[in-house]
Amino acid sequence: MCLEAFQSGLAWLTILRRREGFRAAFSGFRIKEVAAFTEADEARLLADAGIIRNRAKIQATIANARVAGSGA
Repeated sequence: MCLEAFQSGLAWLTILRRREGFRAAFSGFRIKEVAAFTEADEARLLADAGIIRNRAKIQATIANARVAGSGA
């Protein structure tokens, strides 16, 4: 779900080429870890050239992890 959100408006190939960067940046896509990300983590992600650095998409990914991790 994380990669699909970042893909919005972009070619899938762009996302797939950065998949390992996303995996590293987002704690191996472990939902509970991403849900615990702080503002410092958000700043780190915005500086990470290995991913798409879009503030809204980063914030949405963290918010989605919080919802998914809560069991809601």
